[in-house]
Amino acid sequence: MELRFYENQGGFLVEGLEVVFPPPGLQKATFVISKPNGEVVNTVPLRLETPLASYTAFGMFLPDAVSGLAPIGVAGDYVLSVQIDGQPITSLPFSMKREASSDPYNPKNTFVREGPWRDFAHFSVTEDPDSHLEFSWWTSLRELPPGTKNPMVTLHLMYGGREIAATRSPVVPTQTDWQFLRHEFHFPAEPKVRWMTLADLTKRDGEYTVVAKVNGTPFKSYKAEVKGGQLQRHPRNSINMEPHTAFISPRQVDTSSRTTSRYSMRDVYWIRKN
Repeated sequence: MELRFYENQGGFLVEGLEVVFPPPGLQKATFVISKPNGEVVNTVPLRLETPLASYTAFGMFLPDAVSGLAPIGVAGDYVLSVQIDGQPITSLPFSMKREASSDPYNPKNTFVREGPWRDFAHFSVTEDPDSHLEFSWWTSLRELPPGTKNPMVTLHLMYGGREIAATRSPVVPTQTDWQFLRHEFHFPAEPKVRWMTLADLTKRDGEYTVVAKVNGTPFKSYKAEVKGGQLQRHPRNSINMEPHTAFISPRQVDTSSRTTSRYSMRDVYWIRKN
């Protein structure tokens, strides 16, 4: 879901695809864009590098002697998948359409996607018990109320109808397609800045809501549940998920530092939009 997407071309750039539990001896795979009927639109050959730093259960698929560009350029319904010997190990269906600019001074057509980016988000923490609770999600200018000017987006964590935490600074959405964002929550009612941890969230059982507001007006929300002192996971996080191509790993190696010695394991809790 975090693949780089080019709105002007309607295509993807494959740079690195993290994989958990890669089959022993596996060296090659293929990134495939296909139509729902199985017709292949584009492919990128992949090679596997294992282990991923010190994390032996993980590896990274990288483009195999190619640029990694996978253009589509035509509106329609598609499926992204990674395949081994012609069999998918993971897949993501989505649709793509053309979006015309409403700016008469900058007329252009771009491609936008529709799919799980609209509905999914996740909390995550590192193995450090004091690590800040991170919230990751996707948004788009298309989600905002019509006529919104100078959009400033904030997130608010609600419990029992009351705000208990919020993001400290607003963000400005800039993309018509999906924009990936990461945030941390703090406690506005406390005199000093204190960032929220997983332990803070799981102190009380019940239902929590993350509300996204633009210029103070709610436009999107997600539900999370704490039960028995544990943040509940999405069913697709189950290792026994069927079909297995729908499995979403509850663990992820954070490679954003670009330095292998600073990679960290993140515990990931996926949730859905209301």
